Amino acid sequence: MTAQRVYCPTCLHEQRWSGDTHEVVSAGGKRRPQSHPQLAAWRVLLNARNGGPAAVAACPCGLPLVGNPGTSIPWQLTLPDGTIDVGPTLTGPVGTLTEAEVTTALETAYLERFRPVKAVFQTVIMAPMILPFALWALMLWTTAYFLYNAFMSLSGAQQMM
Repeated sequence: MTAQRVYCPTCLHEQRWSGDTHEVVSAGGKRRPQSHPQLAAWRVLLNARNGGPAAVAACPCGLPLVGNPGTSIPWQLTLPDGTIDVGPTLTGPVGTLTEAEVTTALETAYLERFRPVKAVFQTVIMAPMILPFALWALMLWTTAYFLYNAFMSLSGAQQMM
């Protein structure tokens, strides 16, 4: 029996399954998804529904572990107004849903919106990093400008002699 590689596309947790034995190859768990965990889980499940690696178990980080293509395990996504059961069919609070409806519902509920606090934080962090580079580039340009003018003036003076 060959071992199956099972991994989390988000936190990089990796296991090797052989029968009933689950060997942890890489603990992972440090990385978090860039989007909301429910939206990230749906993207993994949607990929599995469209022929990608199947969701075979739950990762310690809470997202699906994926393995070889095949049938995914049932999964439940949480929305503020109910849950969506992901299996062979997609069932939500209002009945059967399409993939597009699930995507729209999750993006409406969880898509990251502009946060002024985040923008201020990025500005405070990035400004001290960009300012020295900008000053270095200005000094480099100024030096090149003066050296060019000095060369031109010296070469022009030699031609007159």
